[in-house]
Parts: sequence; structure tokens; C-alpha cells
Amino acid sequence: MRYMEDTLLHHLHTNDTEALKTFLFTIEELPLLQVFTSLSANEKAIVFRLLPKDKALALFEALQPTAQHHLLRSFTDEGATEFFNDMAPDVRVRLLDELPASVTKKLLQSLTASERDATNLLLGYERETAGRLMTPEFITLKKEMTVEDALAKVRLQAREKETIYTLYVTDQRKKLHGVLSLKELLIAEGSQLIADIMSHEVIYVATDTDQEEAARLLNEIDVIALPVVDRESLIVGIVTADEGRHILEDEAIEDMF
Repeated sequence: MRYMEDTLLHHLHTNDTEALKTFLFTIEELPLLQVFTSLSANEKAIVFRLLPKDKALALFEALQPTAQHHLLRSFTDEGATEFFNDMAPDVRVRLLDELPASVTKKLLQSLTASERDATNLLLGYERETAGRLMTPEFITLKKEMTVEDALAKVRLQAREKETIYTLYVTDQRKKLHGVLSLKELLIAEGSQLIADIMSHEVIYVATDTDQEEAARLLNEIDVIALPVVDRESLIVGIVTADEGRHILEDEAIEDMF
């Protein structure tokens, strides 16, 4: 770790942009996060702009909202707008909760129509609830689908979704009926129906469930994500394990003071 930090700082202090860019490409996300948090504000801004887009988004999502805000302030207006549009809706909402109202309004107006709708959906729920914490980026399958058709849908939507490893089964109204893993889908016969291979035992939370309760449940049952349903049992989002960890870490810090 020390070698990594020294190498990164050497490239920064010698203004060797190309060497720094190449070096950053080789660093895994966790070590990068550990080194990044020790940098000065100016160094963070330089490093962040040189990261590949997918690695920059992953790093940003791992930062605390206050750190996200400081980093976003180092962007040009155009750069901030582009990056804000690329964020996952749940990460975007967590950041907006920490920003001044004037900045929030400006950033919301910069979103595409679809991203604005997804963000406003989450902002419509009370703070510190599963509804506010969830992401609407998940894949649902219909009970009457064949495995072959379901796999085609997963392939089509995989790049846009937060996770594809857990799939939720619904009826035409989006009422939650079952769940299955991507592995179960892959090993099933193509002609089988989703209704015949799904599990009917689905653990879920409601949109008004306290976020800490949702996070503790995620930790206890050790799953990738929990589905979130509204009052009519319609699935509206998922809370991921990563979000759950963020909440539990914040809770632990609060308990120390």
C-alpha cells in the first residue's frame, strides 16, 4: 500500500499525467479508495479526472456524501452535469440530501427526463426509509415467461441495472410473487417456465421501513439485495448490500459519539 501511495504521489508531484493515468488504470477499487482518501483536495480532483469512467463512478459511490460534495465542486458546470447524469439514482439522492437547495435544483434540472423521473421517485419517500435508500435499477421477470425468454431479457437489460444476480418475479401489475438467482436461471432448461423454478419465499421490506432496519436485515440474511414493495405489494426498487453496509457504518460512527 505504501508503494502504491508513493508511486501515485510521485507521478502527481512530477506532473507526469500520462504515467499517472496508466498507473491508475492498474489499481483495484479498494486500494484506490484507501489511497484516495489520504490525498489533498487538489490531488483528489486531479486523480479523479484521470480515472476511467467506470472506476470513477465506483470510487465516487464509495465516498461519504460530504466528500462527494467537495469533489463535485471541483468540476466545471458541464463536467458536474455529465457526471451527475451517470450516477445511479440512489447515489444521486444520497448526494442531493447533503447539498444546498439551490444546487439540488440546478442539478435536477440538468438531468435527462428519464433520470429526473427516477430521482424524483426516490426523493418522494421520507428520509431514512428503504424507499429513499433503494435503487429502481433491477430486473423483473414475468411468471409465465420461459427461461429462454427470461435470459434474453436479462442480456438486454444487464448493462443498465444495479445487479443482475438476483431476479424478481412479478405478475403483469408488478406484484411480487417470487425470486430466483441468475445461476438458477442459467442452469434451467430453456423451455421451463419461470413460475416452475422460482422460489415463493421472498424476504422484502416496505418503502416506509426504517433504513437501519433494512440494512440490519440485509446483513443478517446475507443477500445481494432486498426487494422493496409499496402498499399494494408492487415491487418499486431494491436495497443493495453495499447501501446496507453504508448505513450500518454510519450508524456505528454515530454510536461512538
